Amino acid sequence: MIQLIFDFTNGIGTYKDGELTVVRRIDIERKNDYWQTASFAFDLDDDRRIMACWKVWKETQQIVALDEFDKDVYELVKWSYTEGVEGVESVGGCHGYSVIVVGSKYGDWMCI
Repeated sequence: MIQLIFDFTNGIGTYKDGELTVVRRIDIERKNDYWQTASFAFDLDDDRRIMACWKVWKETQQIVALDEFDKDVYELVKWSYTEGVEGVESVGGCHGYSVIVVGSKYGDWMCI
């Protein structure tokens, strides 16, 4: 199972896939009046690039996406969470993936 963690308490993003663990520093950036983002990226041995991105829209809805860059961009999985609304919406093939968000002032959540 691939695990994606956005730990805003410690400012760390983590990607885990079997023996591979990638840890990167993350900071939240305000893009405009509607969006804030934090992301990290890394390269795999086979020349693919992985990008993990957390976004919040209008300080209510959190979105986490995991994308793969080869010659094209592929959205591997995406989750959406709004505090106070029951459940986490997942888009795409979420089987084999999990996400954990901690230390977010918009709510901590997970989908496993």
